[in-house]
Amino acid sequence: MTAETTAGLAPAVAVPGAVGRRWPAVLLGLGGLLTAVGGSLHPHDAQETLTDTLVGLLSSPAWGTSHLLILAGVLLVVAGLAGARRERLFPDQVRGWLTVAIVCWASRSWSWSRTCSPARSTTRSRPARRPPC
Repeated sequence: MTAETTAGLAPAVAVPGAVGRRWPAVLLGLGGLLTAVGGSLHPHDAQETLTDTLVGLLSSPAWGTSHLLILAGVLLVVAGLAGARRERLFPDQVRGWLTVAIVCWASRSWSWSRTCSPARSTTRSRPARRPPC
């Protein structure tokens, strides 16, 4: 980048005392990695009917592993975001949005874990009502 292109950019805001507290970044990185690996392992078996698709997904040996990895990744991301907020690694202008991100990720992981658990999905009398995860 040249001086002309960087002149229009906002200056970087250094948060005092943020150096050395990198554990939230490690959690965010590991969470993203686990979520990506779990997503790549997730079975994608589309059949003629929704019932056949659900049977194919739920009978796959990779189904449970992929969902556990995704859930662990989301929980690590939530912990990393909460740690970044707690350690004040971002400027005060970002704290409100960071709180919103924490609440959204945490509520999504809670609802996802309740609707996509194997025990709940297989005991359902009408699998056509529940979309595949």
